[in-house]
Amino acid sequence: MADSILYYKFSNTDQSLTGNFFFNQAAADDQQVTLDEGLNIFATYGGQTYTQTDDYLALLLTNESGEIADQGLGLQFVIPDIFTVNADIFFDANTDNSITYTQIYTPTDLVLDVTTVDENVSANTTIGTFSSTDPDANSTFIYTLVAGDGDTDNTAFTIDGSNLKINSSPNFEAKSSYNIRVRTTDNDGLFVEKALAIAVNNLNEAPTNLSLDVITVDENVSANTIIGTFSSTDPDANNTFTYSLVAGIDDTDNAVFTINGDKLQINNAPNFDVKSSYKIRVKTTDQSGLFFEKALNIGVNNNNIVSPELTKGSEDVFNIKGTNDKAILKITIASSTPNRNQLNELGIFNVDDAAGSIKDDTGKSLLPGAEGYNKAALARAKVLFSTIANLPNGFSNSDVIRSMQLDSGSNFRFYLVQSTTTQTVISKASYSDIVFSSIQNIQDLGNNVFSLNFTNLAVNIQATNQSLDFGLSNQFGQQGSTQGELLYVGDNVNATFTVNREAAYDNFIGFYQVTDETGTININGTIYKPGDSGYTQAAINSRVVGLTGTNQTTVTSNAKFNSNSIFAPFIIANGDPNTYISRGNSVYFSFLGANPTSDKQVDHIRLLSNNTFGFEDLPNGGDQDFNDIIVRVNFI
Repeated sequence: MADSILYYKFSNTDQSLTGNFFFNQAAADDQQVTLDEGLNIFATYGGQTYTQTDDYLALLLTNESGEIADQGLGLQFVIPDIFTVNADIFFDANTDNSITYTQIYTPTDLVLDVTTVDENVSANTTIGTFSSTDPDANSTFIYTLVAGDGDTDNTAFTIDGSNLKINSSPNFEAKSSYNIRVRTTDNDGLFVEKALAIAVNNLNEAPTNLSLDVITVDENVSANTIIGTFSSTDPDANNTFTYSLVAGIDDTDNAVFTINGDKLQINNAPNFDVKSSYKIRVKTTDQSGLFFEKALNIGVNNNNIVSPELTKGSEDVFNIKGTNDKAILKITIASSTPNRNQLNELGIFNVDDAAGSIKDDTGKSLLPGAEGYNKAALARAKVLFSTIANLPNGFSNSDVIRSMQLDSGSNFRFYLVQSTTTQTVISKASYSDIVFSSIQNIQDLGNNVFSLNFTNLAVNIQATNQSLDFGLSNQFGQQGSTQGELLYVGDNVNATFTVNREAAYDNFIGFYQVTDETGTININGTIYKPGDSGYTQAAINSRVVGLTGTNQTTVTSNAKFNSNSIFAPFIIANGDPNTYISRGNSVYFSFLGANPTSDKQVDHIRLLSNNTFGFEDLPNGGDQDFNDIIVRVNFI
């Protein structure tokens, strides 16, 4: 408020006339000031007031309807000194009462008695108390969060009286400071606003998990063999850890092992026939002495098990056999040099026999090259991965490992979709961009390994005894179905997310639960399908994790997934759940029908390897490089 504006309270002896008014001393012209009781006063600064009469000390008084109530005998109003005058009160022109005018002031400042909050304090904790500076003695104040400069994080807080409460427990690693805008209003209704910054204190936190990078050891390995390496999950970005075997639940076989640094050694050669698994209990301790303990189970591989077998027939049809009714196919990249504008998606599909024939939707058997074969093939397709050209820091093609579970005895072929995706091809019903494997681009490397060569992409394929990773399958399906960008969770598990980013936008990535591979959401019995009104908000509201990243850095985060569930990713382009509506940010899904109208036939999310997803944040597919954000999910 400008200093030239003077505020006044007025009241008379019997309280029949009370209210507020103000004068602007800087105004060049006469001013009309309206009192709460309906009185009109004309005034100027400089020690005098004027009315329509010649009496420079007299005022024109009117009633609430604007009718003249008195003239020349009205309110005696003298600007110099203190405003204590005699006047005919409005309600009885014959009664002379004393009316006292007292100047009042706007609050000049407000402060919060703290500037920081410790991370991990409980939700709804009072973190500080407001106070106000006001020239008026005995003023009382009301504090409110208001919109304006510096209001970025208003929704993270609640004001209770003069106390500021934080709505959710703060996490320094997720957000290191908050900005709020607060108004203090005094009992006269005058106020001042101020932007305040609250920093989050970074406290050392205990590790939250530990893992061993192997879950089995081959029988008959030598004594003192290093069988695996420990790693720890900790909310803090640069901690160091020591590992030790400790007593507790499931410590049965601690004496069989020794820990050297972060390495686990087995003291004697294991024998599957004597003992098929070991149980140990391990503690990880950070440099401040905070720790986490976990029981681990290590299986012993029976070397007498017959290895799975991968063979190729006379053409490009492969056959796989496992040790039981299932077999695991493993695919890795040997070389990849994709054109950034022509990225490829590699897929696999089952065929009915060694000749590669398949049946269409009418039951007609089709051989490779026959009309309708492409469409029938993609109806059976499972996506393996997409290649990307510009890799962000922290992500390389060595990270691309793809596993697929097949029925033992299955026959299958490979295909490549150029410059688009399987889902888009099916959506548009245009199958001209499909390239199938052929006998000419397959090479037998020996030891049950084959190479498969396409333009700008070469992969190695093999059958393996390795277990299928978490997240790739459960009772509802398998990652890589035509709708390939899904996580399938069989048990209650924790997950670590690794985020790599190369984008101008500050994007937000989330995973939300769906009931099936069509993307249906069920929230307390209310069903939302991709394309339904409210689907986007339902997905965002039901997310189990939210992720952001920093350009050319690697960021990690943790979350927990429910058992026997399917989870799908989404991206809010250049926004977050709190701002995307007001800013008009686009939200893209792995289900094309849920995308904005112009993007319903354009993929914005691609499967890059096991539990790894690449995101494109620009409308209509943008530059189609799918490296704006890459998220890798590791289940532990």
